[in-house]
Amino acid sequence: MKKITLAIAAIACVTGCKKDYTCTCVDASPFDNVGYGGRVETFEGLSKSEAKDLQIEECPEIDPFGFFTCTWTQE
Repeated sequence: MKKITLAIAAIACVTGCKKDYTCTCVDASPFDNVGYGGRVETFEGLSKSEAKDLQIEECPEIDPFGFFTCTWTQE
């Protein structure tokens, strides 16, 4: 019985541990006419490692040119 309970808990964690994340980027440009404008993008059903990879690739905290900043949040 104990093994069955542990197996069910493990399966529930694998299927239930996927979360939704949102990348919100806002204009940080010091120039009036060069602004980025901003964006909000949602990534659904990500594991922790997938979220970490996408955060690095798709949601940089600071643009190298200084036009925008982004925040990565778990929903």
